[in-house]
Parts: sequence; C-alpha cells; structure tokens
Amino acid sequence: MSKDCLQISGHDVGENLSVFSNIFKISEFTTPSQKLNCLLITDPICSTAWSFDGELMRFYQEYGHALNLKVMMGGLLPSWKNFSRGGINQASDVFCHWQEVGGHHSTPLSGKVWNEDPLSSSFPASKAIICGFLQDNQKGFMLMRRLREAVFIYDKNISKLEVILEEVQRVGLRLERFLNDFQFHAPTILKREIERSEKLNVRLLPTVIAVNRKGDYIKMEGYLHYNCLEQLVRELNPGIRKRSYNKNIFSLFNTYHKLSTKEVSILSQQSWMRTEQQLKQMQSNGLLERLTFDSGDFWIKKI
Repeated sequence: MSKDCLQISGHDVGENLSVFSNIFKISEFTTPSQKLNCLLITDPICSTAWSFDGELMRFYQEYGHALNLKVMMGGLLPSWKNFSRGGINQASDVFCHWQEVGGHHSTPLSGKVWNEDPLSSSFPASKAIICGFLQDNQKGFMLMRRLREAVFIYDKNISKLEVILEEVQRVGLRLERFLNDFQFHAPTILKREIERSEKLNVRLLPTVIAVNRKGDYIKMEGYLHYNCLEQLVRELNPGIRKRSYNKNIFSLFNTYHKLSTKEVSILSQQSWMRTEQQLKQMQSNGLLERLTFDSGDFWIKKI
C-alpha cells in the first residue's frame, strides 16, 4: 500500500460485523462472491472528497462490476453552534481551508459562497443525497455530484431547500417522493449513518472501508490516490480484474458532461500536459466551455 494512503487493515471486522451486516444486505455479506463490500463515507461539502471525485470515477469505471458499493453520509457540519473541527470555527474559516485544499490537489473550486451566502449546515444536502439513493442508485450519485458542482463551482448555498430542489429536478428524481422522503425518512437515516460512522471510528472524510467474504478489511482515510484504491482491491481479492472503458476525452464528456482538467487526466489516463492540449483544442472547436479558477480549470460540454 502506498505510504501516501492512511490505512488500517486486518482480519475479521469483529465488533464491527454487526455494523456492516446492517449496512449491507446479509446475502451480500455472507454469500460466497467475488464482489467486495465497499463503503464510502463522505459529505457533500467536504473539499477533500470533491478533489477525490476523479479517482472515484475511474475506480467505479474499472472495478464497479466487482463492488457492492454503498455511500454513507458522515455529517460534517451539523450547524455552526459550538462547532470546532480542524481549526474551523466559523463559516469564514472554510474559505481559506477550501483554497488550501484546492491548490494542494489542483482541484477547481471557488469558495466565495462562504463569504457571500454561507451554508448553515451540510445536513440538508446530505439528506437530499440519501433521498436520491432511496429512489435510484445512479441518480443518487448524480445528485451528489451536482450538489458538489453547485457549491464548489457555482457558489450556490446547498443548505437551502430551493437550491437543492433545482438539482433534484435536473437529475430527474420524482419530486413528490423526494419531498416526502426528505421530511419523513432522511432525517432518521442520516442520524443512523452518523452513528454508524462513529462506531466504525471514521475520523477523516472521505473514508473507504472494504471487506471481503473472509472478513479481511482495509480502511483508508482522507485523500485517496488511485493506486491506493486499486491496491485495496488486489489485496482483498487478487482474482478481480479491472474492466476496460472508453478513455477518449470526447466520450468522457458524453458520459460526465462536466469535468475538471485533473479529472479528465485521471479518466483518460494521460499526462496533464497532453490533457490540457486536447481540452483547449476542443474549446477552440466550440465543443467545451472553460471556467478558470486559481486552483485549476473546469470544463463544460456544450450542447
């Protein structure tokens, strides 16, 4: 395992077995299978998780067929009342933190929202993502991505329900069911997911925990390089083989529509320089729109 990856590994999840059994269906955990049970604990306003999206996309492209992947919310910001975490005590502190993370990981983000219209909590967006997954797994991932784009790129306050509903409608979720789940089911689920995160001793976001059918597990925290995710699979189930996918940049934008330079480089498996050359050429040809930030560029496919 790369020394850059904070990780804990061992055999038999022991006292945490009941936690995993509740998260994953019993059949998924006990039936002999090549698939790994993989848990991603994250939060919609976590800047490290935003910078990790490209690695996660590639991981899902190459190994999604071999994973039972579940997403769980970590409850990063309940409210600003008595909040203190990692040197952040008030909304204005987040702006500097995001700038630091974006620059360190070459990830485009603005952060002006924290000075202009600061979020009151990450819980509304977390509940929205839970509602997305309740309706459709793929749309759950889509909503999580769109809410992150909204706050990190477009400086929208995703703690406001009206902002959330704009993205819900764009993703194509059923609005009536979403509102019902948001009010009556998501609060209970979010509370349970935070409690489970605490039982699993999750200290940093994002955290990935994978368990094979023997009970061997690996837990990785913080920014996760792609080679760490790949090594996780190889260590827990050496028989799993990666799946090929179309790495052509035009095809990638047909799939994802909006990507950073870093994400395109990761997904196309090309150097940063080669990636930038191709993106600028596509921009010159009128295929892409470019948004420029101090920490990197963000590209949008034109219809």
